[in-house]
Amino acid sequence: MSPRFKCDRFQNKVALVTGATQGIGLAIVERLAHEGAKVVLSSRKQKNIDEAIDYVVGTGVCRNNLAGIPCHVNVKSGFILTKMVSPIMEKNGGGVIIFNASYGGYRPMPGIGVYSVTKTALLGLTKLFATELAHKKIRVNCIAPGVIRTKMSAALIDDDGKSADKEENPIGRVGESHECAAAVAFLASEDASYITGETILINGGAHARL
Repeated sequence: MSPRFKCDRFQNKVALVTGATQGIGLAIVERLAHEGAKVVLSSRKQKNIDEAIDYVVGTGVCRNNLAGIPCHVNVKSGFILTKMVSPIMEKNGGGVIIFNASYGGYRPMPGIGVYSVTKTALLGLTKLFATELAHKKIRVNCIAPGVIRTKMSAALIDDDGKSADKEENPIGRVGESHECAAAVAFLASEDASYITGETILINGGAHARL
């Protein structure tokens, strides 16, 4: 286990991570794998999956604990995937589903309006499925990252390395993918066993709600 991760909360657990080959998704794969999970990576291209697996193996994870399947994910497929996996989770005694939304889901941003609205939909799906699946011992939560240092957010980061929303961000810096992965690991673990239907904002304190 990497010295960065001091616990093994996911021994004998299986995690399916979509959008798993870069940025936040890849950081989630690395975190869960280092905490003992067997992780299935899902992305659009097999080549990207293979490269991501090689990267995670290079951080000290056993290759046998990693697998990959090509899949395109959006709001509709997130809904369908939840419907597909929830019966399996119920049969196995329960499980956890975590959506990756965005700060923009609360405050739609000019230029990425459609993207923001799809993330707003994920906030609603979180509430819906949390209610529908609770009696099946399935918890459903969500993360809503702000500006995180990834390829996708490069246009939102200034030349000085600070995010475009720095005036609204009390911490005053760009977030890192591993910080999102840490929140996912918490929500997926038994440490969050009494939490469902919630969204954790990971945005340096930028205002989105009371």
